[in-house]
Amino acid sequence: MKTKHTASHLLHFFSIIISFIAVTAFGAPTMGVAQQHLHDAADALNKAKTSAQPIVELQKAERSLGEALHNKQGHRAVTLPFIEKAIAEIKAGNRIAADKSINEALGEIEKAVAAGHKNLKHKK
Repeated sequence: MKTKHTASHLLHFFSIIISFIAVTAFGAPTMGVAQQHLHDAADALNKAKTSAQPIVELQKAERSLGEALHNKQGHRAVTLPFIEKAIAEIKAGNRIAADKSINEALGEIEKAVAAGHKNLKHKK
């Protein structure tokens, strides 16, 4: 009896390990790759709000969004004009309006990330 019990535990243990490996190998990297550019863009936008050179950070955000794999249900396309508007506002010396545009862009990125999470759940 003890052998059956031990064998059952070993089988259960190995099935957990295999499941963990499968999720790590196939689930997490896909999500990381799909969302990383959005997170990079959000980081750059947040830095732009306090940076002495906000245009550099805003341009980083534009590049990150341009490298994103998908349009994320249209949110990426909506986000880019907000970033362009923020750049124009900073060049015009209107930091308050630029911060508002940056916040709008961040809101769209949050929606895009949420859309990406929903899409990944539907694929499983």
